[in-house]
Amino acid sequence: MIYFHGNAEDIGLAFDLLYMFGAEMQMHVLAVEYPGYGLYKTSKPDEEKMKEDADAVYDYLTQVVGVKESDVILFGRSMGSGPTSYLASRKEAHSLLLMSPYMSIRDAAKSLLGWASFLTVIVYERFRNIDLISEAKCPVFFLHGQKDTLIPHQHSIELNRVCPRESYLHLPPEMDHNEFQLIEDLVAPFKQFI
Repeated sequence: MIYFHGNAEDIGLAFDLLYMFGAEMQMHVLAVEYPGYGLYKTSKPDEEKMKEDADAVYDYLTQVVGVKESDVILFGRSMGSGPTSYLASRKEAHSLLLMSPYMSIRDAAKSLLGWASFLTVIVYERFRNIDLISEAKCPVFFLHGQKDTLIPHQHSIELNRVCPRESYLHLPPEMDHNEFQLIEDLVAPFKQFI
């Protein structure tokens, strides 16, 4: 599994989740850092650089290490749904797991700003997952909490609607953006999906 983390974390903060998830799923997990996060201080956050890095990690794993594409699972959490949706639109991975994804950065900003959504004109449009997911080349599992106030679960509903591949939409009623049950909300339903 290749994991792309959310905005308010880095690989270090995601370690416990990834360790437990990998153990429960009995799989190896490779976590990707973003420019400007964690120890990756050589450049600033940038969509194009994130895409380049995502391609480089995926290609290294499949072309150098020799992992078959059909054995690769992509896991994007929140902001990480951008690079993983990008990869899923270009690569033949086994599946894509999106946790609390957004339709686009601008749409996420609209959800956050509510009545002041007119201010989103100053937000650069990045990672239009709604377009990328419509080109997905693998099955997609959507996990989104119904109590998520940062990125409302309607984003996952819309993404699922345009997904051309087999997909499953799991909306735990008590899950929010950061609080969830590892087994009940994530591991058990994803195991059933794959």
